[in-house]
Amino acid sequence: VIAPTPYRGRDQVGVVGLSTDGQKRVVVFQEGSTADPVAMDNLCRTLEARALMPRVCVTDGGLALDREVSDAFPACLIAHAEPYVERAVLSHLADGPAQAAKAHLRAALDKTGGQAEVALTSVIVDMRSSAPGAYQTLSRHLDGMLALRRLGIPRVLERSLSRGAIVATCTQEARSLGRRYAPAGQDPLPYGVEAWEAQTRRLIGHEDLPALFAALARRAEARRRLLAAA
Repeated sequence: VIAPTPYRGRDQVGVVGLSTDGQKRVVVFQEGSTADPVAMDNLCRTLEARALMPRVCVTDGGLALDREVSDAFPACLIAHAEPYVERAVLSHLADGPAQAAKAHLRAALDKTGGQAEVALTSVIVDMRSSAPGAYQTLSRHLDGMLALRRLGIPRVLERSLSRGAIVATCTQEARSLGRRYAPAGQDPLPYGVEAWEAQTRRLIGHEDLPALFAALARRAEARRRLLAAA
């Protein structure tokens, strides 16, 4: 999971990895914005230097981040975390229309399988003339929001990943824990990371991770066959 987590008045991006058994591990906190190509190139170089080859990246949908991840890890499935997309869409709307749009978005996302895609597409169509900015934003994020659903993985695991809350939770809890260990005047976040990793629970739905790996293998085989036929 790669997401912005502003910290002490500056832009910061956090990366929290998931092991095959659902354990959470902090990979890096790095200064920068997911919209900054240079910062996101540096972030991907950091991941490559650690010999990490992510199979799935859940992001906030930042253009620069998605582009750099796609270039660095072509086989990686990029999914967009729903709360970040929701905020981006609603930022184009006044309070009244925003509340109505939020209700429609959440109702669409509560649906399962192909029904969610149909419902989201309907929301997009409704926005086309009344809210062009929201329409363009949601249209751009549609594939990312549906990426995990299209794999057909169990709902609990899909929801756990698509919320994309791990980075924000880690930042908040690790900072709090770090205050116990950090020397006076030092940033508590780095000191709290190890403690957070030791006490945080495994990903909700981790029992279904084998289903995710199987779905990713089917996706990779389909891509291989498509390239072979081209």
